[in-house]
Amino acid sequence: MHRVMRAALVAGLVGSGALALAAPASAVTPGGTYVALGAQSRVVDTRTGAGGNHKGAVGAGRGINPLIAGVGHVPATGVGAVVVTLTAVAPTGNGGLMAYGATRPSTTNLQFAAGQAAVSDTAVVPLSRGRINIVNVSSSGSVQIVVDVSGYYASGAASAADPGVFHSVTPTRFVDTRTGGAYGNHKGALPAGAGITPTLAGHAGVPPGPGAVAVTITVLSPTKAGSIIAYRPDEPRQNLPLVHFAAGQRVSAFAVLRLSGGKATLVNTSGGTVHVLVDVAGYYNIGFAQTAKAFQTVIQTRVQTSTVAANANLAVSVAGKGGVPLSQAAAALVTLHVTSPTRGGGLQAWKYGTTRPITTVLQFKAGQTTSNVVLVPVSSNGRFAVHNSSGGRLTVVVDVDGYVPSTAIANPPATATARYVRNITDSATANAAVMAGEGTADASKTFVLLHIGAQLNDGTGVALSAIDRRITYGNLVAALNAYLDAYAAAGGHGTVAVGTNNSGNWSQYPAAARGADWATKVIGQLHVPSGGSVVGAADFEAGFASTEPEAASWKASFLSHMPGTGQALVFIGSADFCPKTWTKAAACNFGWTYQNLYKLAGGSRTTVLPQIYVGYMATEWAEIDATGGGGLRFLGSLTESQDVPGTLSPAQGRTALIRAVSSVTATPVGSAAADIHADS
Repeated sequence: MHRVMRAALVAGLVGSGALALAAPASAVTPGGTYVALGAQSRVVDTRTGAGGNHKGAVGAGRGINPLIAGVGHVPATGVGAVVVTLTAVAPTGNGGLMAYGATRPSTTNLQFAAGQAAVSDTAVVPLSRGRINIVNVSSSGSVQIVVDVSGYYASGAASAADPGVFHSVTPTRFVDTRTGGAYGNHKGALPAGAGITPTLAGHAGVPPGPGAVAVTITVLSPTKAGSIIAYRPDEPRQNLPLVHFAAGQRVSAFAVLRLSGGKATLVNTSGGTVHVLVDVAGYYNIGFAQTAKAFQTVIQTRVQTSTVAANANLAVSVAGKGGVPLSQAAAALVTLHVTSPTRGGGLQAWKYGTTRPITTVLQFKAGQTTSNVVLVPVSSNGRFAVHNSSGGRLTVVVDVDGYVPSTAIANPPATATARYVRNITDSATANAAVMAGEGTADASKTFVLLHIGAQLNDGTGVALSAIDRRITYGNLVAALNAYLDAYAAAGGHGTVAVGTNNSGNWSQYPAAARGADWATKVIGQLHVPSGGSVVGAADFEAGFASTEPEAASWKASFLSHMPGTGQALVFIGSADFCPKTWTKAAACNFGWTYQNLYKLAGGSRTTVLPQIYVGYMATEWAEIDATGGGGLRFLGSLTESQDVPGTLSPAQGRTALIRAVSSVTATPVGSAAADIHADS
């Protein structure tokens, strides 16, 4: 068995024209969940007065207070915070835009330079009485402002426990490498190739342990061109940029950063130094989204690179890529990169199969690499469209960072349990009362796993897991029968699985003999509850003693010695030492492979209850299932949250597995959610 833990994320959009339609009332949606607009809306354009809001350039130090609720396709009620693309057009001086709700922060969302045609960034901005505030800060000149809304987070109290829901906070600067900031993070310009791992939680309304934070990353005074990448410090570095910059450029970019222990790692990939600011605007509860429209983070994954001709469209599919489900996603969080544009212009992104909006998500100059993070609605099969509004060719690169599921996952029924059997001795009399009490207590469960431990190298019995207490096969059977008799007498009629593992000296006690003995000396000797069943279980892992061929030999021998043709074995191993990210690579350590793990866990007489203690374990099992063509029979999931604090709960373990499997196959996942704990 193994251990450890995991986590949860958000969005973006210039053009011309005005849209000011009466918006319908919003449906009742849980607070903090995301609703993608059916059609994106331009709610502010100071060049035209779009939406009935301010018309005219905004002067230095001046602000506007536009109405958002009820404008365009934004509902009049039920909106807590909007996901917008802020665009600064034709600024006459250097500066930035600050967007906020009720309380003015000291942070900015977008940086611009005098003479730029246009520059955009995404922001999540809470509403105050249906409006937002936008201020032209730190500028000696005026600027035109455009605001496009792509979706919103529902108003109302966001659950403190529901994974993936969004909580707005007053934007706060957590990192400022010029000063070290208020929270003791890094001080000093980041050298070439250097990284920092700042704390982005535990202050300013952000709790210590969120799954992710919505931030604005600002780059100042870069001495050479490059990018900033970010990743969870306990996960593999993906080297996918979040913000690009040129030497001397001042630039901001929205991002959702996955956290571990309240921290994220940021790296300067350029060949020069750079200062970095990180402003936090909100956070997402840790865990895997069970509520429809909650946000589900994924490890950043590159999904497409395509050349797009002038004024042409591109179809992008994120379904089944990087953890996004094959169907039932409402929106995807993506980083859109424009590289090698031959002319300046803008990029639009919208739900595939719908009318192209007037809104844009990204502005770029000829020859400049630019990016923006966007929460874009997707079709039922996970597609969105991109339009290159420039007069030249360019390359669009798409990285997926998360998605919004359109379906909910209910908590599993409390009908499964699992025990490490450690409270028996090599005395049949002493064991009977103890095991009978546990059998009675478990009678309401329709699935029970009794994990015993390793078979002794001399072939006489077992060594209980973790404590190495030796029990003969005969005394083990007597103890298990006391449990089964009490289980049946109290009305139990489910499946009881009795498991071993692949520790020990497999040369001394060969695999075939071990499998035959577990079938004939243990499982075959047990009392079967009326209306129920008793089956074997195998906790076989690469980190234990056997090779994979030996594990396969054990299984074949076990099944050949079990009578009948029905279910006989539950595979409960982990996929430790296999790739932890979305990859089709089948190679694990110690010679184990995805392909052979699929065979160990599959077959007509085998079901699988995979260990899902942390999120990457769900990814591993999803890829194992996909490698074999999607034929595994998942009973549900096995967690260990009682004995290993900080790991996934039974509901979260099963949710993680369902979300992961749904991104690569259509294999169903059963309702069992067993949380294994020691009974000693």
